[in-house]
Amino acid sequence: MDYYKYMSEAALPAIAVIEDMDYPDCIGAYCGQINTTIHKGFGLSGALTNGVMRDLGDLLHAD
Repeated sequence: MDYYKYMSEAALPAIAVIEDMDYPDCIGAYCGQINTTIHKGFGLSGALTNGVMRDLGDLLHAD
């Protein structure tokens, strides 16, 4: 919850920088439709990651 509190208090404009700790052998994705929606709700403009993203089709068409 500390992470989400930090994101909610970020000075805008902002992006999230997320390091995937199992890179380069990524087995799961943190960034997807749900976390993207949460970050957008906080007003963040995007995310930068060395990891995997999922639900890209949904993200491309999200409002």
